[in-house]
Amino acid sequence: MKRIRYYIFTLLCMFFFPLITHAECDYQRMAELNKIASNVQFSYSYDLDGSKEPQFGVNVTNITSDIYIEYSSTNWLFVDRVENVSEVFIDFYEGSTLTFKINSADSSCYGKLLATRYISTPVYNEYYLTPECKKYPSFKYCSAWLGTSITDEQFRREFEKYNNSYTNVLTDTEKPGIGGDLTIYVTIFFAFFVLLTFIFILFKKRRFYK
Repeated sequence: MKRIRYYIFTLLCMFFFPLITHAECDYQRMAELNKIASNVQFSYSYDLDGSKEPQFGVNVTNITSDIYIEYSSTNWLFVDRVENVSEVFIDFYEGSTLTFKINSADSSCYGKLLATRYISTPVYNEYYLTPECKKYPSFKYCSAWLGTSITDEQFRREFEKYNNSYTNVLTDTEKPGIGGDLTIYVTIFFAFFVLLTFIFILFKKRRFYK
């Protein structure tokens, strides 16, 4: 009886051992999953729609059943999840960073982190179309997009500094320099000298022919 139990146990081990081996998360399977994760594409777009706060959206493509994606934002206090779809569009706001974690959905490697991607959006500059920025587009706070938001006080203070420095530079440029005046005087003197020489030679020739 003991021998029969031994044979039965041996047969069961021989039957289940290949399944256990296959279920292991080996190097080859992880390499395949990492390649799948690297093929996931991220792109974002925005829509102003006449508003000072543009709406951004991230389009995620090439999602397969082998993976699932967890994402969170600096503006959110929770983590959302994407799975069982090939493509998804996610709305989020300006001045925030989305973090995407691509994980394995394979039963042998379930939950293994395969890749992490970050997408950050700039802040739309509400002063971009103001008269100040139209006059001085090179001012640092006059580009359409900024790295961080600015207050009205900050904009006015920095713009006043820029405007004063720009006016001073322009005034100094318009002032006539000594070098410029000297060049003008030398040119006039030389032209006058040539004219006198020409008149003198012409006068001498007339006297000679008389």
